[in-house]
Amino acid sequence: MAEWIPVLVLILLGFLLIAAEIIFIPGTTIVGFLGLGVVVTGIVIAYLDHGDTAGNIILGSSIIIFSGMVFLAFKLKVWQKFSVSSSVSGKIRSDADIKLKVGQVGTTVSALRPSGEAEFEGERYEVYSAGQFLDSGKTIEIISIEKGGRKVMVKQK
Repeated sequence: MAEWIPVLVLILLGFLLIAAEIIFIPGTTIVGFLGLGVVVTGIVIAYLDHGDTAGNIILGSSIIIFSGMVFLAFKLKVWQKFSVSSSVSGKIRSDADIKLKVGQVGTTVSALRPSGEAEFEGERYEVYSAGQFLDSGKTIEIISIEKGGRKVMVKQK
């Protein structure tokens, strides 16, 4: 029985490395390939030291164990634990969303240094001052709207 210990240890170590690759350090592939190499080494040693029959039994057992590991991984949904399941729900304003007009009056919500946020009719927009720094709470007026409504220039009123 002692002559089987190196073969069994190599195969067990190889499967542990493959499992570690899948569970703990996915994406590196180095540990997985190292584990595969260790399993193959154990199988080769079984063929060389114990003959074809023993080698075939070890090879077949290794294939069954590996298939069982893959089946359990899918059955237990191990892959879902590593996949991204959230989505981005934010949106950007399109030209149709912007209802601003030149001359419209609003209030700065943040300091404009020279850009910041301002509120016009209950809606917040990113605005740019015409070179001046303005504190929050200041009354401002739109002096121009550029780039399809994406750049709103304001001045203090």
